[in-house]
Amino acid sequence: MVAVSIIIPTYNEAENIDLLLERIFAVEDLQCLDYEVVFSDGASTDGTCKFVEKWLDNDRVKLVCSKENEGLSAAVMAGARAAAGEFAVVMDADLSHPPEMIPALVAPLISGACDMAIGSRYTTGGDTPEWPISRRISSKIATFPARMWTDVKDPLAGFIAVRRERLASMNRQVCGFKIGLELLATGEDDLRVKEIPIIFRDRCYGTSKMGVKVMIDYCRQLLMLAGVNIVPIPSGKLLPLLLTLLIMDCTILTMSLEGGVRPGLAHWLSFIPASSLGAAVLIYLHRKSLPDISARRRLEYLIGFFWVVFLVLLLRSGLVASLGSEQKILTTAGVFWVALFGLAAVYVGNVGYVFSIGQKRIRGPLVQRFYGLGVFLYLIFLRLVYLGSAPVLPEERYYQDLIAMWPLFGQAGTAIGHTAAVSSSVEGVFKLRGAIWLLWFLSTTCVFSLARLMFDRGTAFMCCLLFAVLPFFFGSGLFVSGDALLVFCWSCTLYILYRTLVNEVNRGWLWAGLALGFGMQVDLRMCALLVAVVVYLLMHTKDRQRFYAPMPYLALGVLLLTTLPSLLLDANSGQPIPQPERWLNSLLGEATVNSFVVIVLLLSPTGLVAGGYALLRWLQSRSAAGVSEVKDWDRGRKFVLMMFFLPLLIFLLPGLYASGPVDAGGVIWVVLLPTMALTIKKTVAAADTISRLLQAVWWPTIGLLMAFYGITLHLAVL
Repeated sequence: MVAVSIIIPTYNEAENIDLLLERIFAVEDLQCLDYEVVFSDGASTDGTCKFVEKWLDNDRVKLVCSKENEGLSAAVMAGARAAAGEFAVVMDADLSHPPEMIPALVAPLISGACDMAIGSRYTTGGDTPEWPISRRISSKIATFPARMWTDVKDPLAGFIAVRRERLASMNRQVCGFKIGLELLATGEDDLRVKEIPIIFRDRCYGTSKMGVKVMIDYCRQLLMLAGVNIVPIPSGKLLPLLLTLLIMDCTILTMSLEGGVRPGLAHWLSFIPASSLGAAVLIYLHRKSLPDISARRRLEYLIGFFWVVFLVLLLRSGLVASLGSEQKILTTAGVFWVALFGLAAVYVGNVGYVFSIGQKRIRGPLVQRFYGLGVFLYLIFLRLVYLGSAPVLPEERYYQDLIAMWPLFGQAGTAIGHTAAVSSSVEGVFKLRGAIWLLWFLSTTCVFSLARLMFDRGTAFMCCLLFAVLPFFFGSGLFVSGDALLVFCWSCTLYILYRTLVNEVNRGWLWAGLALGFGMQVDLRMCALLVAVVVYLLMHTKDRQRFYAPMPYLALGVLLLTTLPSLLLDANSGQPIPQPERWLNSLLGEATVNSFVVIVLLLSPTGLVAGGYALLRWLQSRSAAGVSEVKDWDRGRKFVLMMFFLPLLIFLLPGLYASGPVDAGGVIWVVLLPTMALTIKKTVAAADTISRLLQAVWWPTIGLLMAFYGITLHLAVL
């Protein structure tokens, strides 16, 4: 018989012990297992141990008592070391986890189908019926940061089943109350996880242990997984050091400005010496707190520190330009806020991403995800601080003028008119760019959702990184342009179409019609996706059967209803609206935009190679492509190829679109971003030269692009 240990950590759960054991012993499917129930008590004060001792006559019951309460995770590990089973099930003592589901959790482990099973509240079939909406929302919010370290839907579940040796071998001190999260985050690259739906109930008796201390421990656990120590040196030395650096920065910056130095140069002259002093002192004190640190690690810290300083300097340039007056003069308050911002940004960047080197418990793809998040956030803030100071492009000025003249175009229903309608509630370039900045977030959400449908959440995170860092998508999220709306409509429509065509979600047809209809009003290039949908349906016998179903025609009706009013208004309008100079023409020049060199500039050389390699993988057979992560290979393959090649051919048709080359390097690559993201992940087997090359050059490319964007914007405003 298979030996299973049911480990139950307790702290003041006396009233629940009898009822819990009665329900466990009543589970019929457990009788075919050689199981034991191990209570691990954390110094309860309500007599919990005495209630358990009454059951010790039963050979299946064990008790481990600790002299002090060291937390739930410590109790679980103590119970695992005292247990004897091959498999271990961890559950709460308050009956919120149904004992009747223990066999369902253990079964996939016994069969070898997975390495860890989770009783999940949030997978299909799971529920929390007794929770009010407020608690459901707060639980989702609490779960959100934990999902950075795992792809499961309920990473904070306390009802788990694993091999007992995994728990017993965790000899380090685990901070926090969720040992399941620790297992997921530290072993996910080789850990097969299955979520079993459960109905989660409120506790029967006693009071909840959830409180401020538990939440603090949870936050500490998240930080410790990433190797982040918020106070890397003694606070008695840290606070005086930070205050000294702040005063030093403010003093040198003020003296430089009073001496006639331009703000763009002055804030560099003040920040570099202050940062150099901070680097020397911090690394010295950090070395004393970690005496075993190697010379190589100290060099990594030094290089990382000044890389963060350089990136923060570029951020500060945008802030200096935004806070300065029309004469580009900083006030005293502006000097203080610039210095404080720089100090805070450097501290957060180094504590989070430099001094955490070698201290992380996460590994492999999760480390990539962690650094990818840092790049993503940096590029978001880089655009934000330059929103109000970057030079105004002709296309942006055009939209400003169009908004001001909007009442004169009341009869016009063109795509430009709709763009103005969307933006008519805001005034000025800063607000317009702010709206585009927010729209870019919506586009990112669609791209993330598309990648998650095609592959998994890990790939979706890397896909968002590419969406943030590739030049075309970075620029479309900064400047007010027709491309910004086109990227959103294109991304949203692709996500809906994938659900509809590949996942066969029938109700998605109506949303597809709405998305295509609105998108065609925004930009007629969206018609290329409509053509691709028709060709997709004609390519396979099974898909052609959909022409006999009503939903595609309902979608067509929605599309016509969405576009017909605008078409009628355009036909009756006697006032043509002139087209603006495109933002890419302003930045790159007419000759560059009309040549195919622009594709390399918009995607970067690495991005273009990754895109070509992604296409090659889709053109191959599944076994040759090595894309085992795709959930529906045949349909997914046809979808990607149709949604890329047909728009590409349409855009490049002579005389149809004047901007064919630039469109060939733009929005059509959205459908390939998820596959391109696979070339960053370390989990992809680098079996050929191209994949190995891409994995080697992606991160240097990302670093160079970050520096390029910052330097370009700095030179443009200061």
